Amino acid sequence: MRGHSKLGVHTIAMVLTLGGLILAPVRLAAAQSQQSETVQRLVDELRAIVTQGEKRRAADPRFLDELKGLADKYDWPWRRVVFRERFRDGDYARDPSWVVAVGRFWVDAQLGLRTRVEPFTREQPPAQTQSDSQDLFGAVLRELARPKGDDQGSQDQRKAPSTPSEIFTNARIGNAFALRLRLRTVTDIPARIEFGPYQGPARKEGYRLVYHNREGSGPVFELVRLRPWGSSVIFALDRAPRLDDGRTHRILWTRDRTGAMKVGLDGKPLLSASDRGVSGPFDGLTIVNASGDYGIGAIAVSDMMPARR
Repeated sequence: MRGHSKLGVHTIAMVLTLGGLILAPVRLAAAQSQQSETVQRLVDELRAIVTQGEKRRAADPRFLDELKGLADKYDWPWRRVVFRERFRDGDYARDPSWVVAVGRFWVDAQLGLRTRVEPFTREQPPAQTQSDSQDLFGAVLRELARPKGDDQGSQDQRKAPSTPSEIFTNARIGNAFALRLRLRTVTDIPARIEFGPYQGPARKEGYRLVYHNREGSGPVFELVRLRPWGSSVIFALDRAPRLDDGRTHRILWTRDRTGAMKVGLDGKPLLSASDRGVSGPFDGLTIVNASGDYGIGAIAVSDMMPARR
């Protein structure tokens, strides 16, 4: 094609080199930010060449679009590493420092950061004594007066969810971020876990990725926007893949400068949505366990903010 030749030998060599790297038997996990610096430099240079080609009209537009698509596929714009955490030192309170807001967390040598929350059954009232005979009689009358078929009400009174556990770390995170998390469910407990970047000391503003699997409803993923006056579900994915299956799962959540967010699970696209309701950088990352038993093997956060000098 005549338009292609106008790009020059250097451009064609660049494309061939990038293609060779992509086709090489090496796992270039670009979606997981594991691509090498060499590939990233090639992507940057390829973008610059495409820009020049567009300005000078030096190539067929369709060919330039193909090159842009190739660059987009292997680009990783979240290049500033905010923090990486594998909990290998056995101490979540340092490098980075995690703070337990409520509940209990501990480090497991095999699974990483552990957290367990399960529904509890309230203790039944103690055995009635003779002095409690009037109260007992009143309880019997109330039971007789209760409408038939209201068994669920008594069950709800005896069972209640435990208080969620929450842990967070203070870290300056840009509004465009990439969050990677490795999660494993340890025991089969009705699941609900959420995590995401927050703003403000009360952690009441930001975004959350929520997973829950209640009896009768099936697994659901939700992208939620938090504001001081309430929360809104941006996107909900029903009949989602299960996380509470005893396996280790890799979650990748990215957000670009336009507010476009994508979530991937085990290397496959899971959901995407766009929201610009929360602007400005975030103040940290929080993890909330509302129900379930989990091991968090690794967490990594990066953003598009320029590195500090």
